[in-house]
Amino acid sequence: MKPSIRFFSNTFLKVPNEIMIEVTDSCNLDCGFCFNKLYVERRNNKRALNTDSIKRIIDKIIDANVPVIRFTGGEPLLRPDIFALMNYARKGGLRVWLNTNATLIDKEVADKVAEYVENVLVPLNAYDGESAKLVTGANYFKRKLRGVILLQNKGIKTLRCGTVATKANISQLEKIHALVRRLNIADWEIFRPIPLSRDKLPVDNNDMALLVEKLSAINMKTRKRYRIANAIPFCCYDSRKVERVALGAIADDGHSRFVIDTRGNAKPMYYLKEHIGNIFHDDIIDIWNHGFMKDMRRLNYVPEICKKCRYLKRCKGGSRITSKIVLGDYRGIDYLARPARHR
Repeated sequence: MKPSIRFFSNTFLKVPNEIMIEVTDSCNLDCGFCFNKLYVERRNNKRALNTDSIKRIIDKIIDANVPVIRFTGGEPLLRPDIFALMNYARKGGLRVWLNTNATLIDKEVADKVAEYVENVLVPLNAYDGESAKLVTGANYFKRKLRGVILLQNKGIKTLRCGTVATKANISQLEKIHALVRRLNIADWEIFRPIPLSRDKLPVDNNDMALLVEKLSAINMKTRKRYRIANAIPFCCYDSRKVERVALGAIADDGHSRFVIDTRGNAKPMYYLKEHIGNIFHDDIIDIWNHGFMKDMRRLNYVPEICKKCRYLKRCKGGSRITSKIVLGDYRGIDYLARPARHR
């Protein structure tokens, strides 16, 4: 399986490959590992940009020749104007992507999504109703599956499901994969969880070793190429094995895209709150060429010990935001990295 869009990570990329807009902070689920929820709670209020403000953002994206806009949140389908916004983006020539938990999708909504959206990402972090309730705090599992099936029946061009590799999900990975197979999902992605604080690390090297071995076995058995889609240091385990199942950091930490939050502030990723501009005051190209973004793309934040590694262009030293959270320094070694193990 190949990623749905090719990401380039170098200083010569004139514009980002996509821009993600958090169109609302609100969500009908309560997932414990949700990084965005943490920041919403810290602000102590939920926000959403109004329709005209989002149209202004869309106009700037079109003018900057960025090819893809992704609507995310929170849960974007909670917005009553979401399809009007998608229509506005499509008419402007943008490719429209959507992140949704799929629990709000009925036949009418599926028709609308199919009309405007070419790429949909749905989280799949459980294999049955009970395990889903533990993750999300709500009994919406059947509604999620119904939403996925409705989208499939409408012929969405690309329908992806993503699983966060928590300890629980790694232990039950085969059961989640069995559900992926039953749903006939071609694009299944695994995401390494980002720590919410330095005091609470969600996974360790033993977990990563188990994940790599399980994912490798599933790929071999099914002849698929399911991948860990976000940043993970290849030396967290046997580098050769990790390299076969890891996409690397090419889509993370501001290497190929950035996010606009519900205040109009630009940040390199959902969970990377470095302020790189405000969409209402700054040009997209200026945001893209912010010093932090250029340093990230030039790999100036990669630890020295990683710079001679054969996997540098893909791995990029693992997750820089994780290093910032755990060590207080973007240039620190990802806590899962074991450079001495590399071979």
